[in-house]
Amino acid sequence: MPIAFDKLGPILHPVTPEEFLARYHGKAMLHVPGTPDKFAHLMSWAKLNALLDMDVWSAATLKMVHDRQNVPAEAYCARSTNRDGQPVLKPKVDRVMALVRQGASLVCDKIETLTPELSALGRLLSESLGGRIGMNLYCSWERHQAFNAHFDTHDVFVFHVEGEKLWNIFEGRIDNPVEHPAFDMPLDQRNQLKGKVQKAVTLKPGDFLYLPRGQFHEALATSPGSVHVTVAVNEPVGLDWLGGLMEMAVQDPAFRADLPRDRDEAGQAALAQHRRALAEHLAAMANSPQALDMMRGMRANPPPRARPYALPEQKDGKVYRVQSGAVKLVRHGSEWIVKGAAASYALPVNTERAVAWILERSSFSATELSVKFGMTGPACQRVIEMLAKASIIAGI
Repeated sequence: MPIAFDKLGPILHPVTPEEFLARYHGKAMLHVPGTPDKFAHLMSWAKLNALLDMDVWSAATLKMVHDRQNVPAEAYCARSTNRDGQPVLKPKVDRVMALVRQGASLVCDKIETLTPELSALGRLLSESLGGRIGMNLYCSWERHQAFNAHFDTHDVFVFHVEGEKLWNIFEGRIDNPVEHPAFDMPLDQRNQLKGKVQKAVTLKPGDFLYLPRGQFHEALATSPGSVHVTVAVNEPVGLDWLGGLMEMAVQDPAFRADLPRDRDEAGQAALAQHRRALAEHLAAMANSPQALDMMRGMRANPPPRARPYALPEQKDGKVYRVQSGAVKLVRHGSEWIVKGAAASYALPVNTERAVAWILERSSFSATELSVKFGMTGPACQRVIEMLAKASIIAGI
């Protein structure tokens, strides 16, 4: 029976989400066999053909790989213009099909919003794991391997929908790789590091496979045709936090000052002193409440869910009146507190700007709040319920 993409549980069953996070997430591969209809509504040969017929593809989003070699865009595309009138290389059906008949694989990139089912799956994984997602589709043919053994710099969630494909999972694993030239390894180095095959898994329709980032693997179709959808999940890492500290450092004149010249002994002493001063500034900044709030926000808040269109509905959501009276928004350590007539309440993480905006108004709608601050429905509702409980707002 097809499952709804609103909870992780049915995807992982019989493994529970709690067990997945404790035993597998970021640690080890997981293969969950499924029934043929489990992901049938996500993708099928018919759905793939309909997808390819959409006028959304270019050489940047529809790629072809033949026996581990990238096919040049000029071999399957022609010069055209996109909807903005800009020049673009667009795939041509006859050229694509000619290459397919020779065994070339199709790689469809950035498909996460092309159907309601793909969108729902992407939102589920993003909100469940607190990371950014990207979604690709791979269509390959028996005995034609698209990619050499490799590792990815993101967690890999595989949903198999058509045909069969053998996955070799190797013993080798790179420790927390990221997108950086330092991890662009030549083939001979990858072959040295991958080790022996740890487990061989043949995926069939309805099967799910999870691979933590850095895990070496390869795949080969073992049926006349094979299709699977891969969701890449990029969760925030320390380097992302360092990037945020860089933005904070821009506000500190010490980091904007020229470095002392070290041409003589006095200059070398001045440079050493400058380094110590910057290190102290950096330590203070990294240990500040603002830096902790930034880190919490990166981990706690997934990218906001886009509000769906609801034509022909034109209502602006429920409207709330902001009660008059002494209401204060104050900071207590790393938390923000709103003090109302009835009591004081700690705000959910990263909602202080939204609450400050509300307190400046006489009324507002739930839709206004959601759109202005990119808040999901549940996040918006939590803020509204908290302010209502504090007797700061009331429905009109």
